[in-house]
Amino acid sequence: MSEPTGARRAMSLLPTDKLVAGRRTGAGRPVGEPARRRLWLLLCCFGFALMAFTTKPGHLISDTKMDLALNPVGWLERAAHLWDIQHFGQLQNQVAGYVFPMGPFFALGDLAGVEPWVTQRLWLTLLMSVAFLGVERLSRQLGIGTPGTRIAGALAYALAPRTLSILGEISIEWLPAAMLPWILIPLLTASETGQRARGAVRSALAVALCGGVNAVAVLAVLVAPVLYILTRPRPVPRWRLLAWWSGAVAVATLFWTLPLLLVGRYAFSFLPYTETSETTTAVTSLTNVLRGASDWVRYLPLNGVFEQPPGFAIATSATMVVVTGVLAALGLAGLARRDLPAKGFVVALFLVGVVALVAGHASALEPVLAEPVRWLLDGPLAPLRNLRKFDPLIRLALAFGLAHLLVRARIPLRTVAVAAAAALVLPVFNQGLAAPGDFERVPSHWQEAADWLNRNAGDDGVLVVPGAKFGEYVWGRPMDEPLQALTTARWTARQITPPGSVGLTRLLDVIDQRLAAGHGSAGMATVLRRLGVRYLLVRNDLIRQNLQGAWPSRVHEALRETPGLTKVRSFGEPVGDKETDDAVNQLDAPFPALDLYEVAGSSDLVSVQAAADAVAVRGGPDSLLAMGDLGLLGDAPVLVNGDAGTREAPTVVSDALRLRERSFGEIRTNLSPTLTAGSKADFAGVRALDLLENGWLDETAVAEYHGISGISASSSVADPYAIAGISSTGRSPWAAMDGNVRTGWESDGSRRPVGEWLRVDLPGSTRIPYVNVMFAPDLLLGQVITKVAVESEAGGLVQDVRRTTEPQRLRVPDGTTSWVRIKVAGTASKEWSYGQRVGIVELSIPGVTAGRSIRLPGQGGDVYVMDRGLDERPACMRNTYRWVCNEVMLAKQGEETGFDRTFRAESASAANVRGTAVLRDPKLVDRFTRVRADLTTVTGSSQLSEDAVVSPRSAFDADGSTTWIPASDDAEPTLTIAWKGKRTISRVQIGRPGGDKQPMDVIVSGDGGAVRGGRVDERNVLTFKPMKTSKIKLRFTPFSQRLQVTELVVPGVDPVGRPADIPLRLDCGLGPNIEVNGRSVATRVVGTHADLLEQRPVRIIGCSKAGLAAGDNRVRVAGWDPYAIDSLVVGSLAEKPRGVEGAAVQSVWTTTAREVTVSAPKDAFLVVNENYNAGWRAQISGKTLKPVRIDGWKQGWELPAGTSGTAELEYLPDRVYRLALLLGLAGIALLALAALVLRGPRPEHVRETAPASAARMARPRAPYVIVLALAFGGWVANWPGMIAVLAAVLVTLLLRSRGLPAHWAAAGVFGAATAALAAAMVLREYGIDVALLMDEAPQLAACAAVGVLFGQLVTEPARPAAEPERPAAEQVLTGVG
Repeated sequence: MSEPTGARRAMSLLPTDKLVAGRRTGAGRPVGEPARRRLWLLLCCFGFALMAFTTKPGHLISDTKMDLALNPVGWLERAAHLWDIQHFGQLQNQVAGYVFPMGPFFALGDLAGVEPWVTQRLWLTLLMSVAFLGVERLSRQLGIGTPGTRIAGALAYALAPRTLSILGEISIEWLPAAMLPWILIPLLTASETGQRARGAVRSALAVALCGGVNAVAVLAVLVAPVLYILTRPRPVPRWRLLAWWSGAVAVATLFWTLPLLLVGRYAFSFLPYTETSETTTAVTSLTNVLRGASDWVRYLPLNGVFEQPPGFAIATSATMVVVTGVLAALGLAGLARRDLPAKGFVVALFLVGVVALVAGHASALEPVLAEPVRWLLDGPLAPLRNLRKFDPLIRLALAFGLAHLLVRARIPLRTVAVAAAAALVLPVFNQGLAAPGDFERVPSHWQEAADWLNRNAGDDGVLVVPGAKFGEYVWGRPMDEPLQALTTARWTARQITPPGSVGLTRLLDVIDQRLAAGHGSAGMATVLRRLGVRYLLVRNDLIRQNLQGAWPSRVHEALRETPGLTKVRSFGEPVGDKETDDAVNQLDAPFPALDLYEVAGSSDLVSVQAAADAVAVRGGPDSLLAMGDLGLLGDAPVLVNGDAGTREAPTVVSDALRLRERSFGEIRTNLSPTLTAGSKADFAGVRALDLLENGWLDETAVAEYHGISGISASSSVADPYAIAGISSTGRSPWAAMDGNVRTGWESDGSRRPVGEWLRVDLPGSTRIPYVNVMFAPDLLLGQVITKVAVESEAGGLVQDVRRTTEPQRLRVPDGTTSWVRIKVAGTASKEWSYGQRVGIVELSIPGVTAGRSIRLPGQGGDVYVMDRGLDERPACMRNTYRWVCNEVMLAKQGEETGFDRTFRAESASAANVRGTAVLRDPKLVDRFTRVRADLTTVTGSSQLSEDAVVSPRSAFDADGSTTWIPASDDAEPTLTIAWKGKRTISRVQIGRPGGDKQPMDVIVSGDGGAVRGGRVDERNVLTFKPMKTSKIKLRFTPFSQRLQVTELVVPGVDPVGRPADIPLRLDCGLGPNIEVNGRSVATRVVGTHADLLEQRPVRIIGCSKAGLAAGDNRVRVAGWDPYAIDSLVVGSLAEKPRGVEGAAVQSVWTTTAREVTVSAPKDAFLVVNENYNAGWRAQISGKTLKPVRIDGWKQGWELPAGTSGTAELEYLPDRVYRLALLLGLAGIALLALAALVLRGPRPEHVRETAPASAARMARPRAPYVIVLALAFGGWVANWPGMIAVLAAVLVTLLLRSRGLPAHWAAAGVFGAATAALAAAMVLREYGIDVALLMDEAPQLAACAAVGVLFGQLVTEPARPAAEPERPAAEQVLTGVG
């Protein structure tokens, strides 16, 4: 007997239904169902508001664009133009998308006087409410679920994992998902009523409300309405409805689609320099896709925060894997029910979303098409690279499935669903919707600095240093730079997104690297002037965890050493470590939050430069820095690579533009060493590997090996995608053969050491009896090698190795071979954690002398400029009052030991050689800076590093900024001071840093074996019985901390002193020994004593000319030379009179239209210090000038001799852009008017209708389903996926044949997939290898879960009905019988 209708209805109620059932009004009348539904909808929206407003109340969060919170009206004003003066001229990416609706929303809040943080929370509340109400209404119109289950499904959509992950960080990306149900609802109405035009217009208005900031996110959700239209059954005219809808959507999106086309045509595209498809598809397994964790960004932990954002927990927590898996499993079970309304549309929506999201997933089971798909995503389909934006299609389908499943669910299942939803929201209640880094307001020091720049900067450029990936500060993480919203000045900074052009980015890179190295120079000042930078704004309040070596002390040290810079003023209180006071650990010395410097003589914004003075550079814009250091760069225009065209100009050949691969997700780190010419083919693919303009690849400097064919490794910390914190080019495979025991190869630490290898390729086959190997200790690496396999073409030999850093001889398999490989076969520790590495310090092969040279590009030139590169960092830096030295935290090795360059000359000649170098030997520093022979001598038992500022002399140089620091393994350090003649000594004062208060015992030895001793008192004075001596030897016994002596005072004994500006007087030959083509060129040194004492670069000049040969020439400086070459130039530019200068006077100057009065007696260039862009046009008297790029990045035009008059500069695309904005907004207004005016359908349209829940493809036959299922399995997981899906389909059909509820199999199998993934995450924390559970097992289980869905789609063909038996009378009449 069937249940009564009332009983069935009661079983279908969720708690939301039951709590309001039977409720009465105050008058005693029952509350109607619509009223109850509205009440619960209102309560849910109130819950969204509560969630939003309890997220960091009173504080701003870094959502989407900080300008909208800080200066929304100013942001909309900037959005009115395509060209933007920030970042020295750029096209703002997709800025038109803010014009509607997000920009006006925040602008209205600002104009109404609403606090910015309140406006932000209202926006978040609005988005969640719109999504929730839309899904509830859409479900109701489709006939899915009951009032209570629809609310549950709508909550599952509005609070989906991706929603909770990104809503407080990039809400604009989720706005299209919130509007998706409202885009569909008018189409449902059109299907039911025949009001096609009205439905299309209203749907288009909802599309307009998606904005256009993230075009791909909008296009992704538009897949849903297209699928709905295409699945309309007869007699609905699908194609006419699609045409109406497409036309209306085109009008609704005109305000951002046309500007987007302009951006694509004229803007510098940053897409090649962002994440790669290998990164974005690494996490898009089918399991992650279904549970809503397909966003690769959520798997990255934030540095410098106490708690991670909720998205990180949702993506990486084993608990949240289970929670999200349960919710997805329930939704999948609902989709697999055979009675699902609108099944054809809903299942198609789900499958299309899944297929899109898993495309190209990098996996052990990836199909053969995965690699081509990733190629497309890195090339032609690069805008679609972040496939996560298709997630709303899956979330909406699963929300429908959940609402449908819960209709007949019993109480335990409802409890599970409620508990899972509550657990999913738990991270939000703990941490809020936003990422860490909220702040109450932008600090006053930024406001003051911006106001000062607005008053004083004018048209001059402002460079914000040091560079930073994002705006992350000690006071908060706005992500966008504060100046972006606060100033009208022309400013730029090195950010993770290249600013405006490749050339400018590379120039900012070299400046940033120099600052991070503490290396100022005249060349840097010259480059800053050429950039048009008048002000440097030094931000000392960046978050410390992301400085990547750019400590404020480093930056200020570089600025102090750069001539022509003057500190103007500071803003804010000191920021930094105010407690530590020593010469080793005081890395973060306090500095004012902001310091402002002025650059003397910065170039004008617009100028006329003589073409006769132009210099051609073969290399890159980064060559300008070394040219400036070497005196080769003045004010003349520089034409980089092909920019010179056919114009004849002196040519400078540089090695600055090297063939290197970089990780675009980092700055200052994660660049590979210089690669060989054979790697150029990799750079010609669709995936960008470095910042290169077209044609620049041919002008790159490359590495080449001598004595070996090459050296490679399984991985190394010199790889571009190594762990950022340990990335170092000085730890490449070549470092194991460079003859320097301070360098060596290290694996990258991303996987277990066993299996890592180092391989040397030889020019030909030979017999190698053995190899000598020095293995790296585990002190800093974490792992030490105990067993290796020595492999060659003749086989392999597994051998044990001793736990020592001494060279060990390893046998090589007998036989000839052209290569040998050392493979790690065992380590001392069985446990391993991420980041632990192994290494080889040195590897030598008998009879093989290996060398590596960097070859300059092209053939021939007038001058050959070479520099050491920008990767190296010294171990010491100077803050405001002392030098701090810390090899572990500060030192960084460059890619080469010594200096080795090769270039080709067109003809033989004799050339001058000069450059800059740093004297590294502290003993020679002491010798060369002794101004008198009778100076006191100071020696010590050891010193921390080779830096002169920590040498024993530093303890007795009358300079409190230097400190003698013995080596860390020097248990009883000694310091000896000797002077001329004997003096009576009875006390010494031992100055130490303020943080060193430990007791210290000292033994004092003098002439004739005299010995004294005692403990230093609180005034750092040691008093002892007088002794007459010509020297004293102090033996220190510090009790705990490392000894640091800032200054020693011996009464009656003069300190060595630190002569500052005294010029060096060194004979020729005391500089570095430069070898050119095998012949030595002696050099002399020009500089000051202070240069040597602080180990700054000094000038070196060849004592004679070097002989160059026609063809290859090789320049070398040995790695053991006491000098380290900083830069070198071979040859010289011919002296010639300067060209006739022209003049340029600004008159009208706006963002997109300018007028300049120019005069050019001779050929010249009109130069504007903005990024080169093809959209700019310059005309004089109606004649269009020919554009040219200056310095590799500046906008310029050629001025023929005799040109004079007014040059009219106009950015032509801006006209089209502004017209598109106007027409787009007018189009939206017309659509709104049409939506109001259009009424009911015409009579003939009423006949062309169908229920909203009806759909095509709702009853597919078995052959079609099986083919589709196999294709799906192969797309996801290759042939194993096909087998898993097919097996699931067959099992499902078997269950159906036995009358069992097969849809629960989908939930169960997917639950197993998420359980495997969660178990893998737990086991990984204990160092257990979980590759199978992380990849193959959940992937195949998820395939099987979707296979159940396919099995449930199969519809058996209806059997023909039996013909009814006809009455006898009818049989007679018809003659039958």
